[in-house]
Amino acid sequence: YIEEQVELVLKLGLLCSHPVAAIRPSMSSVVQFLDNVAQLPHNLLDIMKDLETKGGTGASSEALNSPASSSIAPLTFTESFVSHGR
Repeated sequence: YIEEQVELVLKLGLLCSHPVAAIRPSMSSVVQFLDNVAQLPHNLLDIMKDLETKGGTGASSEALNSPASSSIAPLTFTESFVSHGR
């Protein structure tokens, strides 16, 4: 497997299984991510926390694709699990 593809599928799986429905991407967004039309931000953890604190506005796909999201400093999932636990 190509490392980038594995990482993408894992990130999408985590994002799609989020307990807050408003944070989960739409199916059209998932297809765009899988087709490389859109890119997931490097740090999904901060984006999910930010959306949760705002009450999950339902604009999760907009937040994931916004330029501001891509300017967040990258943090790998390994680092996020190590520093924050499961």
